[in-house]
Amino acid sequence: MMEVAPNNDMLTELLIAKMLEDDMRALENARAAEELQLSEAMQSSALAAGRFPRRVQPVSLGVSDEDVAFDILSSEILANKDAAIAQAMQHAEDSNVIASKQYAQKLAAAEKKCALDAEFARRLQEAMNNGEEDIDMRDAESVLGQDVIEDIMANDLNAKGKGKGRQDAAPPPYYESHVKKEEMTSPGLYPICGICMEPFQATHSPAAAARTANSSSRLQFGTYLPCPREHAYCISCLNGYIHSKLDPEGNGTGTSLNAVVFPIRCPECSLAEWPAGIPDVVAERVLSEKGMVLWHHQKLLDSLPRHYCPNPRCSALVQLDEDSEDPQALCPSCNSLICVPCRVVWHDDLTCEEYQALPLDDRSPEDQKALQLIKAENWRRCPSCAFIVELALGCNHITCRCKTEFCFKCGCTSPPTLTSLPLHNFLL
Repeated sequence: MMEVAPNNDMLTELLIAKMLEDDMRALENARAAEELQLSEAMQSSALAAGRFPRRVQPVSLGVSDEDVAFDILSSEILANKDAAIAQAMQHAEDSNVIASKQYAQKLAAAEKKCALDAEFARRLQEAMNNGEEDIDMRDAESVLGQDVIEDIMANDLNAKGKGKGRQDAAPPPYYESHVKKEEMTSPGLYPICGICMEPFQATHSPAAAARTANSSSRLQFGTYLPCPREHAYCISCLNGYIHSKLDPEGNGTGTSLNAVVFPIRCPECSLAEWPAGIPDVVAERVLSEKGMVLWHHQKLLDSLPRHYCPNPRCSALVQLDEDSEDPQALCPSCNSLICVPCRVVWHDDLTCEEYQALPLDDRSPEDQKALQLIKAENWRRCPSCAFIVELALGCNHITCRCKTEFCFKCGCTSPPTLTSLPLHNFLL
């Protein structure tokens, strides 16, 4: 509101000056018209008297006090107009100076924040190299100390290079204006990405640090995964690895409906070493907003129950409505009728109770052949989805595609007993 009032006053002054200037110009035109009319009248009078002047002299009315006053007023109006224009230009320049100062203050604050983050990351890296624990739960004040934070925030980064002797002054330890290449590649200073084998700056939230970084010449950011061996990766490689699981085609459409993505394991750890996979909190610190949309969308798809066509020539993913009163469902791929309660191809002339009461070997010729093949090849059915599983190599601990874990030897699915009973020695 304080800036609007001076602008209105200047506009009013300019408008008044313009109106007065127009009035003065109108008066001058009226005076010139009177002199012209007087000259024409004298010429007509001379012609009527029989005199023919060779040259008509312009008639001047003379300079009166009113004319002098008009000239003085006109000069004052022009001076006021020029003063108003000069005042408007000065006000515009002052506004630009204030805006420039505010922008410079914002840049200085962002640069100080970057310096604070850099020192915080350096201290955390030193603590990790020294084997200290619980460093992820610390904040900047507890790691750096109040004195260091006040020193960083009070330092005038814009004063570098100004004044005598400032060129030779060493930069503060928390602000590295130039990083030597041999220092950047030194494994003792920065962790090495397990994918691209390049050094990076470890930070708690690489995505946020990359968004607020104001220098492109610095190392890119990265983080440590909470896997058993705490593997480290830069944000580019880890982001690309997760997107290769969520969106293999790279067109933003995600995966196919048949694909089961989660858990997304560590690139260097096996699923047995880290079955939980990358958690949501780590994904939020690495992925963008669009990447998190794909993450949650795929996680929702993986949480839905999956049913597959029991036709051995199809096995396509089928959506079954278990709450519906209709026990039949149609496979959209092979058009086979499916019995929803029994999870088999529709059994004609038999109710579900009658079909389940039949021995497994007597249900259908196809079942007989399948059972014979299962016994001959020493295969086993998953106790949850009845999918046939083959043990090619490794231990007897089986994880089915429906994520059910069971013992291949006896089919037991009770987690507390899988590793406690002698029967479940998976190495046998």
